[in-house]
Amino acid sequence: VVIERYPMFKEEITIGTQAVGHDALFARRNFFIKNKAGEMLVKANTNWIYVNMDTGHAEPLEEACVAPYGKEAPLPMEIAPRKIRIPKAAAEEGCHVIISEEHLDSNLHVNNGQYVRIAENALGGYIFPRQVRAEYKKAAVVGDEMIPMIYRGDSNVVVSLKSTNGEVFSVVEFTLA
Repeated sequence: VVIERYPMFKEEITIGTQAVGHDALFARRNFFIKNKAGEMLVKANTNWIYVNMDTGHAEPLEEACVAPYGKEAPLPMEIAPRKIRIPKAAAEEGCHVIISEEHLDSNLHVNNGQYVRIAENALGGYIFPRQVRAEYKKAAVVGDEMIPMIYRGDSNVVVSLKSTNGEVFSVVEFTLA
């Protein structure tokens, strides 16, 4: 997510999404927020993977599944790498979070936005990043304990959300300047 400018109070905005392509495993979508004048305020590039809910494994995308969404030109933006690098610096451990039903999506896993919210809350207050990147690795479910490990850099903060046995649920990077 790249934030060009935060919307102002009572500013009329339009929120949208568009399919921009796919390959054998990934479908790509862009999301955006524009103001009434058409100025791009926020834009995002996302990669989606089809998971068979019976097996829990990724499966190749079939044209019949993606065709109904069409394909539009991608938004003009730099595409960041899918993987977020964990800094070598020492980490600070944030407050542990026990996953409850309020964190879940319709598949009974933690909702993608909740990982970002948990990472932001681990930083101890409101932040106004210029860019947010999230890498999802393992679905968390009710009862899981999530341990935020915080790595602070000069212009960014990386939060690795880990389980008690060290598995990584998600890595979230906030670019602050």
